[in-house]
Amino acid sequence: MQTISVQSPAEIVYVAGVVNGVDVVFDNLHDNVWETEVDRSPNYRYDVTVLMYKESGLSYQYNDVFYEGEFQAVYDRNLLDIQYGKEIDRQIKENGFASLSDQDRNRWLNGNKGYLNYTDLSRIENNCRILAGLLNLSLETKAWEMTDFPVVSDFVRIKSNVSQIRAKNYRYPDTPQVPELPLNRYDKINDIEKILYDAYQLYHKVNEQVYYIDEIYADEQIGVI
Repeated sequence: MQTISVQSPAEIVYVAGVVNGVDVVFDNLHDNVWETEVDRSPNYRYDVTVLMYKESGLSYQYNDVFYEGEFQAVYDRNLLDIQYGKEIDRQIKENGFASLSDQDRNRWLNGNKGYLNYTDLSRIENNCRILAGLLNLSLETKAWEMTDFPVVSDFVRIKSNVSQIRAKNYRYPDTPQVPELPLNRYDKINDIEKILYDAYQLYHKVNEQVYYIDEIYADEQIGVI
């Protein structure tokens, strides 16, 4: 099962809706947060219509599409990150991991922007998967493991996926172009992640509108948790 949550204004007394073609009723849990459970979608996509009612009747209708998964992006790597990564790598090779300070050890364990590792590739692939659901694209993605080593075909696939996402025109005037292969520089990886981030943000800005009977509201929240 998958939980769908929405947040309402204080005057709302009843929330119903439709999720992937199925009628649902939301329960008011606390602080104007309403939840319902639905069957997990096989493609992780949830087409949601929410109807919120005041005592006097229907107040507004909310329509959106959500894709299961957490969207994160890192697109601010810089030369200092690379230099730091090289220095940490040197210390580990010369003196062992135990020689690192607590701060350096924690930074290394929690993802150092000076490296492109499996967690970065997993994040990029996951973001492509999320956007494929939102934009109705058929993309091939990979679930990365710590022991996986990227090969040329992996970067060809990632570049193709990002190109198809960017072609959907959810981009800003300053959204980067898709970088050329090989994807072997930190600025190219920044561009890949920024394209995905911009597409995700702009998609929701365009589509996340709450339509009242007599006005447009844009501050309510709905999400998949």
